[in-house]
Amino acid sequence: MMAIGNNFFYTRSLPCTLWFFDRAKEQDANQSDKVLMLDARKIYRKVTSKVNDFSPEQLQNLICIVNLYRGNTNKFTATVNSYLETYAALAKETAEATTDLQIQFQKAHKTVSDFAGQYAQENKATTVFADALNIEEIAIIYEQQNKLIADAGKATSHSDVLESIAHLCKALRKPQDKLIKQLLDVIAAAAKEYQLNKNKDWKDLNLKKQLDRLKALQLQLSGNPDESEPGLLHETEYFWKQAHWLQSRFPAGVYTDVEGLCKVVNQQEIAAKDWSLSPGRYVGVDTAADDDFDYEERLSEIHVELEGLNEEAVALASAISENFKTVLL
Repeated sequence: MMAIGNNFFYTRSLPCTLWFFDRAKEQDANQSDKVLMLDARKIYRKVTSKVNDFSPEQLQNLICIVNLYRGNTNKFTATVNSYLETYAALAKETAEATTDLQIQFQKAHKTVSDFAGQYAQENKATTVFADALNIEEIAIIYEQQNKLIADAGKATSHSDVLESIAHLCKALRKPQDKLIKQLLDVIAAAAKEYQLNKNKDWKDLNLKKQLDRLKALQLQLSGNPDESEPGLLHETEYFWKQAHWLQSRFPAGVYTDVEGLCKVVNQQEIAAKDWSLSPGRYVGVDTAADDDFDYEERLSEIHVELEGLNEEAVALASAISENFKTVLL
């Protein structure tokens, strides 16, 4: 029995339970009285705001659980090894792109800083331009990038640095994007404020080519959520998470009941619960935090929604007040 969460149907948002009948159990005295209860309501991939599905890897993970329950450990081992091999290859690709990004950022930042310093000497009122380029986070992000590059160079499917690389991929994504945005914003603001496009020395820098290359590397690493491009940082971390998801729940590579996920029950236990076939009643509740859920992003979304609702409430209150005055007249 497998419980599926909401929004897996295009026309209905209801959850469901899948029943799998195994005729081979009749021939196995040890399995004939047992039922695997699998609660997959917290396992899904968000396709749109109203539609969920399983990613190919999530499906493989569920298949692995069923195979372990049936005593087949080969599927589990092969799946974990496949994830780790893919992860190690992506880690090396991520390190190469990160190296290129760091070089390109340093080059663009130095070019603009040198120009801003010279420009500030000639135009005292423009020191704010040069000051804006002194970004405090640069040293910290360079340190994280260098650590990622060094660890990825040692990455194999069974090396000790795999977890460190995954954490660095997650830690770098937002600060790295923010750093690049800061640089681009400073350049755009200065170009507009001081009309640098009319300055010959500024034109000679040929910054557009450098910045286009920087943006391309950022897109390669961070992706584009609007076009379903996850980017190398996300993909690398993702395959580590899939391997870790399986290994942390079944560390010995054999089936075991997992709180909040799966449990093997017999007919007596089912009878004791009034013959309920809802997996959630048997597997319990997983109290661990969901690492895949971006709480910060969701809080920001809620804040934006709240502001919109507040604006609507003010507009409605004003309309009601005006209509009430009309009625009294």
